[in-house]
Amino acid sequence: MESTKLDNLKSTFRKSSVTVTVNPKPEPKPELNPNSTGHTFDYNKPEYIEKGDLQPLSNPQGIFKGLVKELGQEDWTKKFQALNKLRQIIRFAPDLITAKNCQLYTKEILKGVDNLRSGISRISLMTLAEFSEQYTRMLDTDVEAIFTRLVKKSNDASAFIVDQVRAVRSFV
Repeated sequence: MESTKLDNLKSTFRKSSVTVTVNPKPEPKPELNPNSTGHTFDYNKPEYIEKGDLQPLSNPQGIFKGLVKELGQEDWTKKFQALNKLRQIIRFAPDLITAKNCQLYTKEILKGVDNLRSGISRISLMTLAEFSEQYTRMLDTDVEAIFTRLVKKSNDASAFIVDQVRAVRSFV
């Protein structure tokens, strides 16, 4: 009886027709940043994005207005997303950060560096490296606080955290 069912299935399969549709025009791929790895990112998910893969924000001024509040979130995924937004602002709208608000953002980044969740600590260190590279002169008053955090984090057991500390130290 089993072989009869199998024979029926084989017969049905042989009689069926398969239709293949070919799209004559492939959709064009968006141009990538020359420094990009080619990976596309979902900015709504906590994902480490290389500096060359960051994309400009559609409304940086609007996002910037609420960014300090987002950076202070207890929800780690929202904090992670806010740090990526700050990195996008640092890269594509650096004039939004001024001598007046630089210390406020430095304070929020350093809170993230001290975070017990290693993912927040790592993305905060990535942000601090880019922040330090872009705003070196504005960080004069915060150098001691930054170095204190870096020394503390350089003793971390996580190799990826120590690598990020090294990256930040090269800019500070």
